[in-house]
Amino acid sequence: LLEGIARGVDLFDCVAATRNGRHGSAWVTTGRVNVRGAALKGSTEPLDPECDCETCTTYPRGYLRHLFMVDDMLGLRLVSLHNIRFLVRLGEQARARILDGSFEGWSREWLRRHAGGTSPSLRSG
Repeated sequence: LLEGIARGVDLFDCVAATRNGRHGSAWVTTGRVNVRGAALKGSTEPLDPECDCETCTTYPRGYLRHLFMVDDMLGLRLVSLHNIRFLVRLGEQARARILDGSFEGWSREWLRRHAGGTSPSLRSG
């Protein structure tokens, strides 16, 4: 996504957010969370404390895990909605960084944290 934005793309259509959500993979500020993971059992923390979506402001990680473990469709929908909001927030952040002139450095740091590196067009030199 950031690679496309760096190249001037301003419209995206992708099923990754919902596909990952349906399979219990949530995209969060610190990386990814496996919603089915035993570590989430009983957790009262939001899926992503920095996210303003309804999933994160209403449902704790432990409840989301429970929904996945009992095959309740609500879990798939809530994590999918969260992942979509994650992408919208990423776009909002990218726009703000473009406007303030810090996109290149910000995107490099974001990719380092989330993807373990940078894309070729975002590397300096």
